[in-house]
Order: sequence, then structure tokens, then C-alpha cells
Amino acid sequence: MCKVCLSDEIGIEAAARLAGRLAHIMGTSGGRFYVNERGEMFSPGRADDGFSPIYLGHLDGDQWFSPPDGYERP
Repeated sequence: MCKVCLSDEIGIEAAARLAGRLAHIMGTSGGRFYVNERGEMFSPGRADDGFSPIYLGHLDGDQWFSPPDGYERP
């Protein structure tokens, strides 16, 4: 298994800012979130009903991992 840290890709300060931004919305107990190909972030099942996803905002390309070789972001 290979462990890849976001802080290695974008720097410790930028990764900490993103973590703080997510913690502000999701809380500090952690949890899953997803980033789609357009940089939109969602957290599954976090809405008041316990099922609906919550939109976590847009993520600029320089705040996330680089795309794989041969793939261009939309």
C-alpha cells in the first residue's frame, strides 16, 4: 500500500487551510468526502436527514492532487 499525502503535493500550509475549511463544515470528527472531476466537493449522508449529501464547495486545481498523466481537467 502506498500512502500519498496532500501536503506533499500542495504544501503543508495549503493542506491545513483545506482541512480547516472542511472541518468548519463537517466538524472535527472526520469523515469521507468526494471531489469530482470539476473540483466540486461533497460529503455523503451529512444533511439533517442523514441521507442526502452536503455540498462542501469548489476546490481549485492547485488545491488538490495533480491529474494523472494524459488526463486534462475540464
